[in-house]
Amino acid sequence: MRVGQLDGALITSTGLSALVRQVLVMEAPGLIRSYPELDAVREDLAPQLEELFDKAGYTLVAWGDAGKTRIFSAHRIVGPEDLRNVRPWVWKDSATMRAFIKATGANGVLLNLPEVYSALQTGIIDTIIASSVGVLAFQWHTNLKYMAKQAGGIVTGAFVIRNEHLDTLPKEAREYLDRVAGETEDAFRVHGRKVDDEAAVTLSKRLKVVNLFRAQRQWEEVQFTARESLVGRMYSRALLNRVQEVLKK
Repeated sequence: MRVGQLDGALITSTGLSALVRQVLVMEAPGLIRSYPELDAVREDLAPQLEELFDKAGYTLVAWGDAGKTRIFSAHRIVGPEDLRNVRPWVWKDSATMRAFIKATGANGVLLNLPEVYSALQTGIIDTIIASSVGVLAFQWHTNLKYMAKQAGGIVTGAFVIRNEHLDTLPKEAREYLDRVAGETEDAFRVHGRKVDDEAAVTLSKRLKVVNLFRAQRQWEEVQFTARESLVGRMYSRALLNRVQEVLKK
């Protein structure tokens, strides 16, 4: 999109953060755990974030979701210390994933998305953090044995269009986009959540489900360390505090 090869795209937070890094505050480890929480935070932050996208040269047409993130592994993982004994995948472009794995003290394996399947097959990695729908769609589960019962966060996404291209569209087309944006956003949200929930149920029948409750405090400490490490790099202290205030309400 930056060089004009694409005019728009439906992308998750990793791609969105390449355009506006502050969007990652919604995926700060351990911060937002439920869809009602995400809805409240996104409603509060949307005007500010959409303005930042506009300044970066993009129009955010509609928000969407891509599922809840869980730990999937070839080995049983209960607490953060267990991650130090496995080979977790770290998406090269994901700042939140890098921060989380670093906070656990584990040695992550940096790979791009297309490399994950073969890396699981060859044993280069044996653990991933992703949404259920992603794990199922990419067939990663065929090389895994366990999945966490609890989700650690929610993958957010959006449909964005380059302003330069949007300005070339006829007035009627731009008005149509504005008119259907809300309907599109609702459809993205409902469908994305439904598909991921269904994928989680399917995977729970194929993999062994591990309850992380016994190590909840340790996970919370790791998540706190990870999201604090992103302050000043991905999002400001003020923005993080604002999200936490919304969650308190």
